[in-house]
Amino acid sequence: MVTRPLRAVLYDLDGVLIESRATWYQVILDAARHYGRPPIERDHFYGTFGQGIRRDVEQFFPMATEGELTRLYHERMLARAHEVDFIEHALETLEAVGSLGVAQAIVTNTPVDLAREILGRTGIRSRVDAFAAAGEAPEKPAPDLVRLALARLGARAAEAIYVGDSPTDVAAARAAAIEMVGYRIDADLRIEGLPELAEFVRRRLESR
Repeated sequence: MVTRPLRAVLYDLDGVLIESRATWYQVILDAARHYGRPPIERDHFYGTFGQGIRRDVEQFFPMATEGELTRLYHERMLARAHEVDFIEHALETLEAVGSLGVAQAIVTNTPVDLAREILGRTGIRSRVDAFAAAGEAPEKPAPDLVRLALARLGARAAEAIYVGDSPTDVAAARAAAIEMVGYRIDADLRIEGLPELAEFVRRRLESR
């Protein structure tokens, strides 16, 4: 791969910086009970994790509007926010990458108001320069949220990398023509732990 200049790192939120999959599954079960739907199988949900509100409506809750489901998710997720934990070394990695003078942003399919609350409560918001979330642009796998985050950082896709953990992230990165770092998933580069990312960024900067 040709070494490109690096000015920005973009991160997916759930599964990359915070471990929230089990908590979101409980929120989905809450929503199923609310709408009188049968419980959704755990493995089925895990296979769709991170797909966004629109796809959740289509796949799980066709009787709901996107706005209704967004509000329900917001209420139920905040009630369970204490269950969310950090991915190992998440905050240290944000601080290490930031100390290298690289801009950072979050790109998430979590609805924007809920994302703002979660980022604030976890302390992630104070460690990044911007975020882009569902409701501000079409959700991943569309490239729009990635492009919005880049615009907010004043960076081009060729100057950035995107860190994600799902096929949805890979598709969004491909559509946005941004280099993809897969967190425990195959992509342009694969990492198994976040400290590898900080080291990769450091080496990339030194190679300029």
